[in-house]
Amino acid sequence: GFLSAVAKGEVNSPLIDRTLAVKLLGTMLGGYNISTLVEMLDDAELGPNAADELSHTLLMFDDPSYKYEDQCHK
Repeated sequence: GFLSAVAKGEVNSPLIDRTLAVKLLGTMLGGYNISTLVEMLDDAELGPNAADELSHTLLMFDDPSYKYEDQCHK
């Protein structure tokens, strides 16, 4: 989606920077935003922001295509 692309730096927006995109992804409470936030954990600049947003996430689904275990131990 658009916010994921902005967060990853794939798309530029004059109104939403990467930090705000991560913050907005965190407001979605879970679902399709999870994979982007997990990917962002490895981002040197925004990893801490992604971790903070994930800590507030309420809804996660169990999908074997996502591999979160390695990220949880960092």
